[in-house]
Amino acid sequence: MLMRVYLHIDGIHCGGCINAIDQLLTNLGADKVDIDLRTMTAKIDYFNQSEVDEFKIVRAIEEIGYLPIYLGKELEEILD
Repeated sequence: MLMRVYLHIDGIHCGGCINAIDQLLTNLGADKVDIDLRTMTAKIDYFNQSEVDEFKIVRAIEEIGYLPIYLGKELEEILD
C-alpha cells in the first residue's frame, strides 16, 4: 500500500525552495516528493505507512520558513 499526503505550501517561489523541501521530506522518510511550483501543492508518497506523521511533516516545513497547509491523505493499492 502507498500512503499519499497532500499539502499546499505557501512561500515557495523557485527551484531552490522545491529542492529544500524535497530534501527535507526525503530525510523524513518520504519515498517520492512531487511539488508543483505553479499551484504550490505537494504530493508526498510513502510506501511504509508507519513513517507517515502529517504533523511532523507540517512542523518540519514550517521550521525551514514555509507555510504548509495539510490537505489530506489517501491510501492507494499498488498493483504490479
